[in-house]
Amino acid sequence: MKIAIIGTGNLGQSIAKGLITTNAITTLYLTKRNIESIQDFEGYKKVIITSDNVKAVKHSDILIFGVQPAHFESILKDISSFLTENHVIISTVTGFTISRIEAVVGQEQFIIRAMPNTAIAVGKSMTCLCCNENGKKRIKISEAIFNRLGTSISIPESQMQAATVICASGIAFWMRLIRATTQAAIQLGFDAKEAQELAMHTCEGAANLLIKTGNHPEQEIDKVTTPKGCTIEGLN
Repeated sequence: MKIAIIGTGNLGQSIAKGLITTNAITTLYLTKRNIESIQDFEGYKKVIITSDNVKAVKHSDILIFGVQPAHFESILKDISSFLTENHVIISTVTGFTISRIEAVVGQEQFIIRAMPNTAIAVGKSMTCLCCNENGKKRIKISEAIFNRLGTSISIPESQMQAATVICASGIAFWMRLIRATTQAAIQLGFDAKEAQELAMHTCEGAANLLIKTGNHPEQEIDKVTTPKGCTIEGLN
């Protein structure tokens, strides 16, 4: 796939790492006003770094936008005359609706909104997708990209703000829980490195139990709670 990431900030860099490590690219253009901060990508095959958004658009079919909301409209205006019937527009810009994108580039474009999280860098993102009417013809392409980088689900656009809280911001919430568990383990006598390892892998194991079995969390809780046991005491 010929992909361009327009605005390669923190999320854009995470997406780029995921695309590179899963070999999902024919070419990958990464754009940023200050390209010094993305020079680390220069050594990768098929990756081109540039500050020229138009150049990236001309040489790509799939355009993933990771720019700041305040800059998105002006960037769309700059590249709109270079869009063709082959381009798929994927926006990861928080709060920028499909109708606002259509107002600049037209309803005939394939427009998809995606809300991944930074775990995309290790192929474990939970990504929510929605699209305009024309975008339904290309939603499978978007799903194929993000399923290589984790898991994706298509939802109505009306739920995208909630998805941002649960999935994108949610990474930070789970990090805090892991940190709190790590601190508890230190208090119970483990050194810091061991404590974090215990917390991380227990968290991963809990999530994988639900993913692999399809069980409700309470079913798994029941398996480790016994009358007068330490687990039920801790839960209460």
